[in-house]
Formats: sequence, C-alpha cells, structure tokens
Amino acid sequence: MKTLALFFILIGSVHASIKTEGDNVLPFQRKGYPLKDLVKDYAEALKISVSFPEGLLKNETSAVDLYIHQKTSFDQFSSLFRSLLDSQGYTLIQEKGYQWISEARDVRYLPSNIYVNEKHPNDERFVTVLYKLKHPIGSDITRNLRPFLSRYGRVVNFSDGRSIMLHEKGDNAYKLFEAIQFMDTEKVYKAALTHKPVKTSPEDDPLQHRIVELELKNKILEKKFTDESMGAGNVPNSPSIYP
Repeated sequence: MKTLALFFILIGSVHASIKTEGDNVLPFQRKGYPLKDLVKDYAEALKISVSFPEGLLKNETSAVDLYIHQKTSFDQFSSLFRSLLDSQGYTLIQEKGYQWISEARDVRYLPSNIYVNEKHPNDERFVTVLYKLKHPIGSDITRNLRPFLSRYGRVVNFSDGRSIMLHEKGDNAYKLFEAIQFMDTEKVYKAALTHKPVKTSPEDDPLQHRIVELELKNKILEKKFTDESMGAGNVPNSPSIYP
C-alpha cells in the first residue's frame, strides 16, 4: 500500500519572506513566485499550519506574480492566497482547525463545512449549502442552476421537492442563492403545475418522417438488387420443356 507522506509547514520562522506587522501583511513584490514557496511563506506569516501531499507542488511551472502595494489584513491576504491556489488548480481545505491543500478536481470527494441557506463564507473556499425552498420545485431549480456552476460544483435536489444541496465555491454559491430566491416563488410554482408538455402527432414528428423516408429508400434498394440479380447471366434455371 502506497504511503501518503505529508509536508507540514509549521508556525514559526522569524525570517519569513512575507513581512508582517500586527495582523497585516506589509507591501512586497515578487515575480515568478514558486507556489510551494508561497505556501510556506503564507503559513509562516500567518503563524498557521498547512499540509499537502508529497509531490503535489513540485511542478516547476506552478509559479505566480504577486504584488502587494499596501498594508493588507490577514483576512484579505488569505482570500488572495486562495484565489492564487484556485488559478493553479488547487484548493485549500479547512477541517477541524487544520488547513491542507488538494487538487481542486478532487474537491467533490473531500470534506467541507455544511451551512444552511446563505450563511457561509463568501470566498473561493468550497462549501456545502443546504437550501430549504418555500415551494416544491427543487428539480426545476437544480436543472436551471447546473449551467452556472463552477467547473467542480455540484447541485442535487431531494425527493421532498423543497430541499437542494449545493457544493460550490462560497462566492458563487451566494450568486446562485440569489437565483434560487428569484425562482422560488408562487408564480413559478403555479406555472410548473399548469405546464403540460406538447404532444407531437406522428404526422408532425420529424423523426417519424425520417424513419418512413429511410424505410422507403431501403425498399427501393432491395427492389433494384432483386432486378439486377434476375438480369442476364443470372436467370434462375427454369423447368425443361420437351416437345
């Protein structure tokens, strides 16, 4: 069984590359900042622990340009840090007081905090949000939300018709919540109740027309093949007639 080694970047270095003052990051600039170095300096500056699987950040092309032109709070810098990770295909997971980095494509299978309605972080962190609807139109709403999910987002509805589970980036979840409120109305519910699918008669069905057309062509080809096989040199033996 393959062992998964973790690098732990611990609190502590007094010589961190990112200079701080109180609860703020001081201005600095760095071009071609290797992502692995940024993670290490971020953890040292904020005096936190961050872990990631061995080999996850070894890609030499994983580098960013970072320019901080004014004193920035830890909260703002953390939001920027998560955005930079997201741009490189990674996400920061927070669980039971620990922070660790994973590839964003695996986020569906990783733990995330569960929130009710709109009360969740409004940033790049993935969250799981349970929405309780006023009207039983969950399937209609989830169908309309799917085109607006981020790449690794997911939304499902439950059989009660009034519950939606959304796994999405926090900032996009807030935008989708506005869409949910817009659709979760009595007017939309009544429209869903009165809507009846239009039935197409066989005469008006283009697919049926196409099937009939193909069957007709097939019969023509069969007749042509039969006629050719009955031509010269292929006439079947007829009974002999004696005078």
